[in-house]
Amino acid sequence: MRSGRRERLLARAVRDGFRGPGWDRLRKAGESGDQSVVDALWACWLDRAPHDALLRALRSWGRPARGDRRARSVVALGGGTRPGGERTALLAAALVRDHPIGTIARDLLARTTDPDVLRDALGTALDAGPGAPLAGVLAARDDLPRDPPALAELFLVTGRGARYRALDPDGTHLARAYAAAGERRRERLREAMLRAGDLDVVRVVTARDRDAGLGAGERRDLARALLESRRWEEAWRTAKRLPLADAAAVARALPAGWRPAPADRRVLALLRAAPPRLHDHVAVLADADRRTVRVGGLADRLVEAGAFSPDARFMVVGHLHRGMPSDPRTVQVFTLDGGVASSAGRHVVDGGTPRFALTEHGAAIAPEHDERAVWWLPFADRRPERLPVRDRVTHLAPVPGGFVVAGVTDDREVRLHRFDRAGRPSPDGPLTVADLPFLTAFPPARIAARADFAWAYEVFADPVGGRVAFHSRAPKRIVVIEPDGRVVADSAAGHARQGSPWARATPGCFTAPDRLFSDGRLIACTPDGGLRDVAVLAPRPHDTVGAVVHLPATGELLGASAGRPYAPGTAWYADAATLEPVRDPRPPAGLPARAVWATPDGAVHAVGRETVTVVDEAVRAAAGPAARPLDELTAADLGVLADLRRRTRPGASALRTVVDLLHDVLEAAPVGADVALGGASAPADGSDDIALGGT
Repeated sequence: MRSGRRERLLARAVRDGFRGPGWDRLRKAGESGDQSVVDALWACWLDRAPHDALLRALRSWGRPARGDRRARSVVALGGGTRPGGERTALLAAALVRDHPIGTIARDLLARTTDPDVLRDALGTALDAGPGAPLAGVLAARDDLPRDPPALAELFLVTGRGARYRALDPDGTHLARAYAAAGERRRERLREAMLRAGDLDVVRVVTARDRDAGLGAGERRDLARALLESRRWEEAWRTAKRLPLADAAAVARALPAGWRPAPADRRVLALLRAAPPRLHDHVAVLADADRRTVRVGGLADRLVEAGAFSPDARFMVVGHLHRGMPSDPRTVQVFTLDGGVASSAGRHVVDGGTPRFALTEHGAAIAPEHDERAVWWLPFADRRPERLPVRDRVTHLAPVPGGFVVAGVTDDREVRLHRFDRAGRPSPDGPLTVADLPFLTAFPPARIAARADFAWAYEVFADPVGGRVAFHSRAPKRIVVIEPDGRVVADSAAGHARQGSPWARATPGCFTAPDRLFSDGRLIACTPDGGLRDVAVLAPRPHDTVGAVVHLPATGELLGASAGRPYAPGTAWYADAATLEPVRDPRPPAGLPARAVWATPDGAVHAVGRETVTVVDEAVRAAAGPAARPLDELTAADLGVLADLRRRTRPGASALRTVVDLLHDVLEAAPVGADVALGGASAPADGSDDIALGGT
């Protein structure tokens, strides 16, 4: 029968409930030996419409399907016990709940006496779990193959308590089953033992290897069993081998009048005083190292640039309408605390190339403008202030104690205007950098164009040491100066340069006081006042380097690549010492050129497009120790927590709550203690006992 006609008849037969002329024609074709019709009907029964009339017809012909449905059709015909694909299909079908083939397969296994088939079925049922219908079918049989550990597991997890106890009165078989099982089966066994009530969970869990480390799930269940059996001392010793939140839960479950050894009383008191929602706080940390912040409130907003306050409590983001760079910018400040971002205010700023600086208190930002002023936006009760600087402003860079604005005078001199963190100009006045004739090579007509000042040269600063670097586009020149204006290095004095693949001066950053990244190259200052290239960033096709920030916390550079300021690009991570790629970009493609920023220490960085992804290394640093057992933590972890405590604002955030508690617990207890099950410091008394010893 032709395929088109066959499919039309089959559709009609399904619609009519396998009655009527369409079904009659298909049935006659199948009876006459048309294998294509048989194959189509098997496919319909297995995948679409498992109707009884259809199965009766298929069984009356006794012909299996061809191809990938053959093994399942053999099962439906009452076979499938032979080794190979048919038996695999039989066991898989026996786990099916919502198709008649599952019932057929289980009935076949309930009747078979082949020990090999039963042995394979037993393994399949144990892997699938007690909820699989196959497990109950097998547990009801009395002629299963002799495999005591497997049978003990089967009877226990399926609730056949009497059969289990008759088979394994002392728990030996169950201990062997537990030792051989994977983590999922062990978890089911622990749950079944706790349901049974009268089994010694401690003995079963630890009998497999008294010196082996237990998993977190095993330790939690072990502590629960010890608490239920009122073995307080052993429960407390187990608690010290659990992660912070689980240890606190055990400590709170211990009787109020119970006291451990004097050395542990401070630790117990700290854990008992932990917040009841400590598990939630730890879970927040596990998810909060990458926070997604939606800005603007409109779908057509595109993030242009941003900045963090030095302590990373606040973040400023500038955005505009997608594809309309001439539109006014909306500037928003967000508070970032405990994995939650909330808007602290916004302003609309007309014109200007986006670049910002943010104070510690999130009180004010200074957007860059191509005019003779900088706007100071307080995000409080005061209105924005226009701070005149007399020069045409082109660049903004943060430095210790405030920030600097680079301006170009009417005489084409570059001057630095310094502002403190309260927005006050430096009393010493602007610093003139007369030795940097970057703009003298430009024709007057080009200098008159306001946008040329922003792209004629690049200015960036070392936020830790205060050095400032200038990089001109034409002529190509790089100069590094101290905060007082003294020239540290000048490419005119010598520049051993590799061939740069990048076409223009692009945003850069310092990676050390004597090393900087600019124009796609890692450049070092030489002792004789010159510069030399250390490495060149491999370009991507049709890309130029956008904004780049240094991440000292991870030893990386984070950059945005784009063809032009508003062209789609992507984020990249490179080793700060070699410029070799270190990981794949996390955010999606389509980044504006300046949409990456970081704190001065690189502990927090962000990448923005329609939303902003904030990556917090401090949260990640705290989440690691919080998720590890207390006995595995070391003095190095205590040092990390102490550093986080110094850098994290006091308060009720999840980060500070976990850092404070974990720091105090480790400080009060010996960290990295060798706590072993049945170790030499506390040997076991017998096979049925447990000793949780510590040094």
